[in-house]
Amino acid sequence: MRRIAWLIVGLLAMPGCRCWTPFCDEPCNLHCVIAVGLDVGVANIDTGAPICEATVTAIDGSYSEELQATADARGCRFRGAFSRPGVYSVRAERQGFLPMTLSHVSVVAGKGSCCPGLETAHVEIRLRPAP
Repeated sequence: MRRIAWLIVGLLAMPGCRCWTPFCDEPCNLHCVIAVGLDVGVANIDTGAPICEATVTAIDGSYSEELQATADARGCRFRGAFSRPGVYSVRAERQGFLPMTLSHVSVVAGKGSCCPGLETAHVEIRLRPAP
């Protein structure tokens, strides 16, 4: 298994290889593959407590993606739009709360080139408990 992983890494690093995204025509760089476009926190507007069981969706035109929940030092976060610039509407919802959508959240390619990545858009969404 370890040999297969090193073979894949070696192939990605080969001279002349191109990044897998349509936004990049630079030699392959592993950072290009894992660039985070959206980093979203969801919390209760009244208490500030994180809402880790939320569903967070990013929409850019006809593209739609449910963001992945992860945990870090700040609590739970939702991440997505990996290596994908765009202008997103980000919707958070959870049973017992009113859903909320933030529009015009921009994810842009990093300065100079798209590899190694994007400028991550950090977003905080506060949900109001349903009446």
